[in-house]
Amino acid sequence: MAAAAAKPCPCAGVVAVTDDWRVAVVWTRKGWASFPKGKRAWSGETITACALRELEEEANIQLTPADLLPGLAAIERNAVGDGIVACLFALGVPGHALHADGDPDGVVARVAWVPLAELAAQRWRTPQRKTMVRDVVAYLENRREAYSFR
Repeated sequence: MAAAAAKPCPCAGVVAVTDDWRVAVVWTRKGWASFPKGKRAWSGETITACALRELEEEANIQLTPADLLPGLAAIERNAVGDGIVACLFALGVPGHALHADGDPDGVVARVAWVPLAELAAQRWRTPQRKTMVRDVVAYLENRREAYSFR
């Protein structure tokens, strides 16, 4: 995954992966795919807290910091290019029903589990995000055998 400039990270999200290698994806009302993510709610909110809050708001997935892989994040520039987005990883997430009822901004139109093999084919907004998604898929594919789930 690409290195990013030393700017503050105003946004965070989670690449949530089930034990059968499906990934939580949200689609905006304009049809763009994304991992559940969003802006920090206040300046003191940590990246981890922001990522977990956004995951719950946008996809109804409740995790704790202990569920995240330590030291691993996919980094990209945000859509307007004035900052970066850090997406943390969680593997072995229960594949329960997803919904975006808690999305306070109302930008999420749909949320679903997407098989890892179909992830790159979704409609991602920017070339940088497409590259990040390809990197995420390659990372997960290369490590599939190494992870054993509960």
